[in-house]
Amino acid sequence: MQKYEEEMEKEFGQLSKEKAWQIREFQQQELIENLLRESYEKENDLGDRIFHLRLSLIIIYYLIQRRNNVAEPGLLIDNVGIFFDSVLTKIKKFARTEIERDALVVQLLKKVLISGIHPFNAALLSQEIYEPEKLFGKFSA
Repeated sequence: MQKYEEEMEKEFGQLSKEKAWQIREFQQQELIENLLRESYEKENDLGDRIFHLRLSLIIIYYLIQRRNNVAEPGLLIDNVGIFFDSVLTKIKKFARTEIERDALVVQLLKKVLISGIHPFNAALLSQEIYEPEKLFGKFSA
């Protein structure tokens, strides 16, 4: 804990712990949003409609391996795995502890998974609006 407090003081000066915590939380959120933005760009570049679902699977696999005390889990070597490796490098560079690193990966997973699920929910909503008879059968007004 001493080392963490020294790093906080070096980066934030004599700020209160509460203010330093707020600043760090903002930095974490900014990192996650930037990484999510990069994931959308990668999805567009690849034209991969299930990119975020595939990325979610890789993140989950990574987290399971970390829980099983695998120091550096091997990842799939495909476009998504290579992308996650670059994301993970940025998270590792940013994070001050392994706990912070894993928490950031989980925060990213949450957003990536929501992004992966969204197209399916949007398609269902569209079908409910434009083709309700396929879902609900014949109905009368």
